[in-house]
Amino acid sequence: MPVRDEYGSQPPLELMRLWYDYGFWFDRQKQWRKNVKDMVVCGAAGPAGGARSPLPARLLSRFHAFYLPAPAHAQLVNIFGAMLDQHLRDFDEETKTLGKIVLTATIDMFNNIVAKLLPTPSKMHYLFNLRDISKIFQVSDAYAYVYKYTWVFTLNV
Repeated sequence: MPVRDEYGSQPPLELMRLWYDYGFWFDRQKQWRKNVKDMVVCGAAGPAGGARSPLPARLLSRFHAFYLPAPAHAQLVNIFGAMLDQHLRDFDEETKTLGKIVLTATIDMFNNIVAKLLPTPSKMHYLFNLRDISKIFQVSDAYAYVYKYTWVFTLNV
């Protein structure tokens, strides 16, 4: 997000808002309007916190905003359980029974990491999302053998 000026506004965002309200930008060199037509603006933003600042209400009022809550534990189990079951279909029954335990442990570990390793201005890289957890379950068949023994070793420790 752009840095706020002394009046609390963010000039690039205010420029977007002005275009949305009036349909043109002003060319300061030619002292004339530049009409911008047939332009669609689509934006995405995460909730404020950590290294993210809130969007100005003047700009946000020009968009149709909607909020997607984080999926519940049961939804994560359904999504990643289907992925894990697909990978474990060729394994023996003993390994398949461990799949549910590994799934629950992985989701719990992810939730603990998200809750405890919060992003700060000095640690902006502490941003975790479902893409990180999906990488665990998107194991190709070539590596499935290695992951089987890694998971079994982790559970026995």
